[in-house]
Amino acid sequence: MMKSTKLRVLIFSISLLLYSNSVFSQQYPGTNVRGQILNTYGDPAENLSVVLYYLNSITDEWVIIASTNTDVEGLYYFNWITPNSYVIQVNQEVNYDVIISEIDYDYYSFQDLPILYY
Repeated sequence: MMKSTKLRVLIFSISLLLYSNSVFSQQYPGTNVRGQILNTYGDPAENLSVVLYYLNSITDEWVIIASTNTDVEGLYYFNWITPNSYVIQVNQEVNYDVIISEIDYDYYSFQDLPILYY
């Protein structure tokens, strides 16, 4: 009887260890990012090209990560972006440095970036 209990405890402990390893080793899926671009009068800037770039430190080349256009409210969205430092380029003219961080999806849907003026 004692042997059976020890075996059950051992099996339970191994199962718990395997489960906790799989839960804690899950990778962060990336950050959903939301930003807004306003014109110099403070009005939403509609239909602007917004490109997210990353500097590859090995090749020293800029890599396009994502691109989109602003909507009627001047909003743009990027999904599942790896936390890091980036550059946002608006209409192939103006660059803005941004930092994208991990967010807690239990409390937030997006990382809101600072308002950009174009």
